[in-house]
Amino acid sequence: MIHKLRHWLGIEGVKVSIELDARADLKSAKTISGVLLLSSKRPENVDRIVLALKERYVRGRWKEKKVSDFTLGELVLKGPFAVNSETPAQIPFKLSFTLIKSDFDLLEEKNLVYKGVAQTAKWVQGVKSEYWLEAEAFVKGRIISAFTKKFLK
Repeated sequence: MIHKLRHWLGIEGVKVSIELDARADLKSAKTISGVLLLSSKRPENVDRIVLALKERYVRGRWKEKKVSDFTLGELVLKGPFAVNSETPAQIPFKLSFTLIKSDFDLLEEKNLVYKGVAQTAKWVQGVKSEYWLEAEAFVKGRIISAFTKKFLK
């Protein structure tokens, strides 16, 4: 009984990790490539994997702070993918994305003088962007999917 409950909830089930190729600069690159590693203590079947590159754009300070989350790119890898208990499954991926540029970013790209002004304005208004890559693996017969995040610099 406990074994069925653990199997259904995904305890000791599939674990997902992300390994990226060379560190690509998000400002200049249009794709991110790497390998997903799927491991498990038991043989499992993964139906599909959803990869998403997300951005959290924070602006303002203290009580006037505003936070927005954006999905910059998404990729669905359809399976089935067999995961053995002996060796982790390696699934290569290439995710295309488009950056969303704020008014400060557009001003910063104009010329060298505006770049300093835009960076100072970002600092004064507390503007920050944070990027991460999410991977979610949907396993056959599970109620909870395997999930991981990798923050990018």
